[in-house]
Amino acid sequence: MTKRFWRNKKMLAGLSLIILALALGSCRSTEPTENPIIKQKKTTALSARQVAKKFWGLMNKGDFGPAYSLVDPKSRKKLSKKNFIKASDEIAIKPKVKVGSVIVNGRDANIALFFRKASGEQTVSGKIVYYNKKWYQELETDLLISYGVHPKNIPFISEA
Repeated sequence: MTKRFWRNKKMLAGLSLIILALALGSCRSTEPTENPIIKQKKTTALSARQVAKKFWGLMNKGDFGPAYSLVDPKSRKKLSKKNFIKASDEIAIKPKVKVGSVIVNGRDANIALFFRKASGEQTVSGKIVYYNKKWYQELETDLLISYGVHPKNIPFISEA
C-alpha cells in the first residue's frame, strides 16, 4: 500500500472522530437538570423572602395594611394590629428591619430578621415562619411571627 493511501485513511479517521464528537456534543442538553425538591425549596424561599420584604417594608414606613395579619405560632390566634402598632410606636426611632437568611425545610421557610437599633447596632430578631404555600395563597399574606425571641428593648409585638 502506498503512503498516500495511509495518509488519507488517517485523515478520514480523524475527521470522523471530530464529526462524532460534534454530534454527541450537540445532542447533550445545555441546561443542567435540577432536582425538583431543590427547585421547590428555592421557589418557597423566594416567595417567603418577597413576603417578608414587603411586610417589613410596610412596617418600616409605619403602614400596616388590612391584608396582613399577625398570628401567634403556638395558639394560632390573631394578634391585635392596634397593639402591634402601639408597641412599635413606643420606640422613639423605629428600628430598620432587613431580611436575612432563608432556611427552607420542606414547604416551610424560616426567615431571619435583623433589627438596627437607634445606636446603629444590629440585633437578630425572631424569625418569620412561612407556612404551607397553599394556605398562604388563600389568605393573601398570613405571617406567623415568633415573638418570644425578640430583643427585650424592641417590643415589636405585644402579647395582648
